[in-house]
Amino acid sequence: MGFSNSNKILKNIDLHSDSFGGEVKYYLKKMRISVKEMAIRARITPRYLTQLFNNEHRDIFASVIEAMENAFDLKSGDLFQVYKYYNSKKLAIQSQKLDYLFEKFGINFLIKHPEFSQAIKIAFSEDMNDIAKLMILKRFYGVYWLEDYIKILDTIVISNHEIYRKRPNALVWIRYCELQVERIKNLPHLGIFRSTNFTYTFEKILSYMCIKEYSFAHRIALIKNFLAEKGIVLITKTYIEDSFVRAITLKKGLVRYIFLSDMHKNEGFIFFALLHEIIHTYYPNKKEDEVNIFLKNAYEEWKAKNEKHEIVALTKVCYLRVKAGNYFEISKLPSEDRKFYHDIIKNHQYVKFEE
Repeated sequence: MGFSNSNKILKNIDLHSDSFGGEVKYYLKKMRISVKEMAIRARITPRYLTQLFNNEHRDIFASVIEAMENAFDLKSGDLFQVYKYYNSKKLAIQSQKLDYLFEKFGINFLIKHPEFSQAIKIAFSEDMNDIAKLMILKRFYGVYWLEDYIKILDTIVISNHEIYRKRPNALVWIRYCELQVERIKNLPHLGIFRSTNFTYTFEKILSYMCIKEYSFAHRIALIKNFLAEKGIVLITKTYIEDSFVRAITLKKGLVRYIFLSDMHKNEGFIFFALLHEIIHTYYPNKKEDEVNIFLKNAYEEWKAKNEKHEIVALTKVCYLRVKAGNYFEISKLPSEDRKFYHDIIKNHQYVKFEE
């Protein structure tokens, strides 16, 4: 009698045990292959195989699984799918660990927002069992062990991403942005990023921001074209509630990708977030608070040279961000700062990005 394959995780694959080691034992018996023979076929020791029976290996080499598929006359990839299933099931048994992983990597946010995972044609649902959720979650993040995705952030995110580690919804949004990068092709006039161009780039962006005769959308379009010439791709995204990400910059090869959301729906906050990421791009070792202060000072210097072109909303946001730090939830700001925030929102134009 076969074992249950709930949620049809393994399509067209029958299970015959409650562990991967048991599954291998089943096929050895079925194909009348001895432990010694299998060890020779897979180029492993009999002891390694015994440990596999007892599920003592955290990882099993792909070459070993491939050799077993050949010996058992299985379709290529089938036994690997079974191996992944049992590994996920092993984690599911450790329910406390699994609950922790689901919370840390934003499973509920992914279920609520299917658009995040549509890019790789997978979907989450409430009625999935825990094993199915875990397997699809690993596929979404593109890793075998979910914790490894945190390490990947060190290589692709240009900022101090510590502030996002405690915000699972932010991790979902960052991965979503990463998937978008892989689908951005044929960019016209894309230049080469040079780390020595900060001052010119920063001041040119400000000069576009302060053209009051142009609409917000027109100014953003000008900034996009200019940044592309500097090897920086600006992608604007509608803010998704509870993602807690104003903007994030990813490094892929020689190109920098800035994903800018319209959180707060106010040009002062959006412009500040963009300039904040520009500084991260050119000065990746600066911490969040250092970037805020650096931005305010650089903007004040530019403003002193361009007295007629002050961006009033940006001036106010610079003051607030330096004073209040990297807040995410307005309700948790001190009352004085909260009032100042609402004054900015009330007295300056409502803007948003169109997808």
